[in-house]
Amino acid sequence: MTYLANCYKSLKEYNEAIKHYDEAIEVFRGCYGNDHNHNTAVAIGNIGLVYKDLGKLKEAREYLNLGKKILKDLYGEECPDYQYFNQQL
Repeated sequence: MTYLANCYKSLKEYNEAIKHYDEAIEVFRGCYGNDHNHNTAVAIGNIGLVYKDLGKLKEAREYLNLGKKILKDLYGEECPDYQYFNQQL
């Protein structure tokens, strides 16, 4: 589902992208039992990137920071996805 969401984001179909990222997050929560995993963190951060593209910077910051926090807890600040999301703020 994240690949489909990425496609919608690339096509600038942002509402569809968010919908599919949200669906992916629910699947990951079902598989892992919580948000504390790489896949969920990246999907959350990607929603932040969509909001950034939409110019909704408050929402973008919230989602990017949440994705970053999970990644930092899992891997530290050296994680490439953490660094990428950090650069987007």
